[in-house]
Amino acid sequence: MSFFLVLSIALALGHAWLGWRWLRAARPGPRLRRLLALLLLLGAGAVPAIWLGLHRLESEVPPLLAGAAFLWMGILFYLVLLQALADLLLLPLSRLRGGPDPERRRLLARGACLASAGSAAGIAALGLRSALGEIELREVVVPLERLPRELDGFHLVQVSDLHLGPVLGEAFCRRVAGRLRDLRPDLLVATGDLVDGPPRELAAALAPLGAVPARFGRFAVTGNHEFYAGARPWLDTLPRLGLEVLANRRVAVGDDGASFDLAGLHDPTARAFLPAEAPDPGAILRGRDPGRELVLLAHQPRQVEAGLATGAGLQLSGHTHGGQLQPFGLLTGLVQPYLAGLHRHEGRLWIYVSRGTGFWGPPLRVLAPAEITSVRLVCA
Repeated sequence: MSFFLVLSIALALGHAWLGWRWLRAARPGPRLRRLLALLLLLGAGAVPAIWLGLHRLESEVPPLLAGAAFLWMGILFYLVLLQALADLLLLPLSRLRGGPDPERRRLLARGACLASAGSAAGIAALGLRSALGEIELREVVVPLERLPRELDGFHLVQVSDLHLGPVLGEAFCRRVAGRLRDLRPDLLVATGDLVDGPPRELAAALAPLGAVPARFGRFAVTGNHEFYAGARPWLDTLPRLGLEVLANRRVAVGDDGASFDLAGLHDPTARAFLPAEAPDPGAILRGRDPGRELVLLAHQPRQVEAGLATGAGLQLSGHTHGGQLQPFGLLTGLVQPYLAGLHRHEGRLWIYVSRGTGFWGPPLRVLAPAEITSVRLVCA
């Protein structure tokens, strides 16, 4: 519920400030003022109402309605950001001695509102095209010191953050699954936030992912949104769809001649929703041969310290969406050690952070394209 409150407060404040700024600049008549206030009130309440409908009242929301509400949330982000930037640029002019007269100041203010609105619309158009267009294929080579020579060139494919739910559904998952089949992976892994709803609504939508052929199987870990949606039903449903859940445990990948360990940690959100399922690196370590290579799946990059504790050579994560709406990535960087891409952590652990395959909330991606990740494991 805390996330819902923070989101609702942020939306209310954003609409209130934007309404005050626009009314001050435009100075419309009473009728237009009331109309603008009503539209802003509806905009502020749309996303919280959809969130409540999906997660509390368990009601269905038409995808077009949900998409429109979330699209407006993304546009609002850029409207507030660009309007604030325009006001900062105009601030020195308003303080100059002998500066613009009141009428010219009003014209500048109206021009700033129009410029910010036009720019936000342009950014939204480009972001919509990026979010709904072709998914980028990212190819990464990771050298691992303990990888058996027989598995040099092992092909692992990662998807993350599909966020199937009110906007993205079965058609999107089928499109992703088609791309994955073409890649012919040895191993398919999904690093959390696959769904934004319960299995009774989304199991059929996710099913194409579990049908993708992979020589050594398909594995998944939970993200925070699985716990928001009800993790226990999903932990029971995912294996039936063909996705084995690595819930604080490890498996061997390969054959009797050559193999490595693959492990998965629950998302830290489990502590609030299912304390018994809290992430437990110790469970992965029990009985493990430290001479074997270990690849760890963990939804959030900040779990990298747990990755070090397990002795993993590579951690695969998601969660950040690469920022999704830049410059929002600057805020994400305050709570996550890595935003996207391949990094070497403390000289001991490779960590790759996917920008995600779908999107959450606004159907926009600005300077953070969606991706499917093709990882080649090679002997160091």
